[in-house]
Amino acid sequence: MRWATWELCKNTRRALFHRHKARPFGRTGDWSGSRHWGVQPNMMTMAKRITSGYFPFGAGMVSEAVVEVFETCDPNLAAIFHGYTYSAHPVGSTAALTCIRETQRMKINANVAPRGSQLFNGLLFLKDKYDIVGGVHGGHGLMTALELVSDTNAKTPAAPSSVSEVFNVAYEAGAMVRIGGNNLLMSPPLIISEGEIATILEALDAGLSVVSA
Repeated sequence: MRWATWELCKNTRRALFHRHKARPFGRTGDWSGSRHWGVQPNMMTMAKRITSGYFPFGAGMVSEAVVEVFETCDPNLAAIFHGYTYSAHPVGSTAALTCIRETQRMKINANVAPRGSQLFNGLLFLKDKYDIVGGVHGGHGLMTALELVSDTNAKTPAAPSSVSEVFNVAYEAGAMVRIGGNNLLMSPPLIISEGEIATILEALDAGLSVVSA
């Protein structure tokens, strides 16, 4: 679907805009989520991961084709106004550039891809093991979710008490995940190890076994 949208935009000379809040700089196992589908958006916004969350910072990127329009066109017809209060913040810019350099130096995305596959495949195993797991969402890097249901066929959301029970047991077993409705959300550190992924899966297994007993 994403590739088809990109092709449509190219063929009809429309700009494609991607919003990458938490996904760029390695979270998906590549430098941006778009690259998994070979898509090159004309504009992209990003935040969070650009400073690893250590400093509030956002940025925008544009393709060379968009840059050319603004640099060669009549300024009365095309202009970008970006002199806002927090623009070019020196501390934020330093934090962002430093984090980007460290991310590239450490080749963090090289760790994310195999650890993301380990996590996703482990969650698929839990889905096959427990009826309360109605779906596993994600599959690209270290960003995934476990959907809990009370009826597998109807995909009826599991009761909040059941979701909380899985969360609490998993926490006591050594892994803290995040609750989002009837989903257990996981976006672990990009430097997470194989053993730590195993701990997450074992902890979730313990939690799911309690509500499935």
